[in-house]
Amino acid sequence: RVRKGSRRVSRGIGVFRSGVKVCGGRAVMSVSGEDREVDTDDRKWTVLKFGGTSLGLAERFEQVAAILEKQSTPIMVVVSAVGGVTTALGKLVDAAQTRDNKDHYLEGIEEIREIHEELAHLLLPEDARDTFLTSLASSLRDVRDLLRAAWIARSTSERFQDFVLGQGELWAAQLLWSLLRSRGRNCSWMDTRDVLVARRSHGSSPQKIVDWDLSQKLLDEWRKSNPTEIIIATGFIARDSESVPITFGRNGSDFSASVFGRLLNAKEVQIWTDVDGIYTADPRVVQEAVLLEELSYQEAAELAYFGASVLHPDTMAPTMEANVPISIKNTFKPLARGTVVTNTSLGSSTSSVKKRVMPWGAINDSKGVRGFSTVK
Repeated sequence: RVRKGSRRVSRGIGVFRSGVKVCGGRAVMSVSGEDREVDTDDRKWTVLKFGGTSLGLAERFEQVAAILEKQSTPIMVVVSAVGGVTTALGKLVDAAQTRDNKDHYLEGIEEIREIHEELAHLLLPEDARDTFLTSLASSLRDVRDLLRAAWIARSTSERFQDFVLGQGELWAAQLLWSLLRSRGRNCSWMDTRDVLVARRSHGSSPQKIVDWDLSQKLLDEWRKSNPTEIIIATGFIARDSESVPITFGRNGSDFSASVFGRLLNAKEVQIWTDVDGIYTADPRVVQEAVLLEELSYQEAAELAYFGASVLHPDTMAPTMEANVPISIKNTFKPLARGTVVTNTSLGSSTSSVKKRVMPWGAINDSKGVRGFSTVK
């Protein structure tokens, strides 16, 4: 970026070296009478995503906070809604438009309120708790008003559903952000509807197409306005070109993390879940299933095609294009090695799949996945 008539930079104390003023990882270089700001901080971001199972209880929020406190910064943390909340919100929409008296939407709203109020009381000090509960009450009033409209009209729209379904990520991100701040961590929280722009695909496909140029511009502007080394961000949600909220659908928070991995040119995207990584088969069904420590993107996609559910192929697309590795980690076993998915070519000598002999003798030299996943 070029800034005329000023040598000021936003943070730190700088010194001049060979015509360059270095300041807090940034520099202002004088070029033909103009000052050009240059990013000299070569530290790369790590993106970490935590799903609903990792945030289902107060003690799990504490576990996630402990994991984050051991991470090297800068980091972006992408969160899903508290476990079960998105499904509950979807049921509220159905109950409202069908006028279901057995599961009335007003009762469902109160249940969701109680879940988040209990978490706030268990996790947050009084000041932070009061702030969060005020925000929660305001957003729940919006949800209630929308559901009332659906009840009257006996119908909804895709835009309507996207707005309601995306509320859970906002609440979870605010809870985690407040928890980290109460533990003395300097961090910022991001409503990703301010940054990620996508459009709805044509036809019946639920896939959303990211506007990469605009999203990159908005992210850069957000980071300039919010200098921080820890970002707590909402997964699953974005907005369209008309600033209307949308969602990325199933596995949407994983996809959000992958999108940020590409936008930040991250060192790594970590998907934290409740399993140790990607197995050759469902370990609950096949006792001889083997944990794969390393996979190529293509091998991971083929395993998903044959039934593995840990990593969806759509999730990998942005990171694969940017050559950013994805790690699958277990929130409840943070020291476990997990699985790393990279652009390692098939048949490479570094591929753990190639080197490992499966119990059923499925290894061969053919292209594609070695072994298989169970299909139910």
